[in-house]
Amino acid sequence: MNNRQAAFRVDGPVQVLELQGGGKADMDRKWPTVDPQLEALSSPEIFNIDLSLNFASEMLRSLLAEWERMASDDRLPSRSDFPFENLQPYLGWISLLRVNEARDDVVHTLVGSKVVAKLGRNSTGRTVSEIMHPSALAIYMQLMAHPRPLRTWGPINWLNRDYLNHESLMLPLASDGETVDQFMIMTAPL
Repeated sequence: MNNRQAAFRVDGPVQVLELQGGGKADMDRKWPTVDPQLEALSSPEIFNIDLSLNFASEMLRSLLAEWERMASDDRLPSRSDFPFENLQPYLGWISLLRVNEARDDVVHTLVGSKVVAKLGRNSTGRTVSEIMHPSALAIYMQLMAHPRPLRTWGPINWLNRDYLNHESLMLPLASDGETVDQFMIMTAPL
């Protein structure tokens, strides 16, 4: 493996991903900047996907930088890599989700209080397939197969709150450093 590749094992053999780009901003990236499968899931009516991670929110950029510090060429960060004191600036906007045992859905284990207030519902204990558009689950499944941080943005149409605009940072986590078993999601209003 060379310095323009990253390897992650996701329920099977190690997958080596060639890095795209090459500009100075891309030199430290450990994930592709082009992903046709994820891009195909982008929809202005549901979720806009931004693979370039061009965040409007400084808070989201800051959490991404924290995740990147914890990630290495052959290891994804785990939830335990983020001590409570490091997450304090983001509290209220963070949600945690775990991959179910069958690895065919994702369960909300914690939904931040500010997210609950903004959305008008608490999704703790509910699955993505139960409460969100099917494309949301497809995005999680794709991130399980090909781990990388992801930015989604746009109106919250899937909850009939299209007057609310948001951007979110989706971060895959792996207790063993290899197999995605959790997600940390941070949402910020736009």
